[in-house]
Amino acid sequence: MAYHQSEGGVVNVIQRCLDLDEDIGALIFPALTGVEYTNQVGGYSCTEMSLEGYVLPTRVPFTDLQAMFWPPDPIYDKDLPEPENPPPNRYQGGCTPDGILDEADANWLDALFAHKVSTLGDRPILRIDRSRLKEAMEAWLPILYWNEWEPWGPEDGEWIPGVLTWENSD
Repeated sequence: MAYHQSEGGVVNVIQRCLDLDEDIGALIFPALTGVEYTNQVGGYSCTEMSLEGYVLPTRVPFTDLQAMFWPPDPIYDKDLPEPENPPPNRYQGGCTPDGILDEADANWLDALFAHKVSTLGDRPILRIDRSRLKEAMEAWLPILYWNEWEPWGPEDGEWIPGVLTWENSD
């Protein structure tokens, strides 16, 4: 069991393993909540990553995300976005946390999010956090989430850091 210090003293941190389905992923936002969410990620490396915070279940374009890490499926992968499209199966199932995702990958993922994940008008609500690219791997992507407090103007919101995770596919 993990612990962290808070104003009230030491707090036990409970670990919860995420049990995700193909279409349902999770956004995890860091915070001192006392609950740490874990998921097996990284393709064949079977790395376990975790983050303490809040979790928000979300639909993910699973087959599209997997196209970056696994062999393409001619039926499901036909709608991949075109901008800076990396070669399918580029990572051969072994995308591990050694900084192998690059700017072209981040651009491809941003285009995928803009095409397949909700937007606010013309503003995507998810994008890859380039400052944390070295943390990225299959089923564990550092993201920025557009949190708009008031619906009448983008200047009323902010990008907040988090992680997008989904079912590991090893």
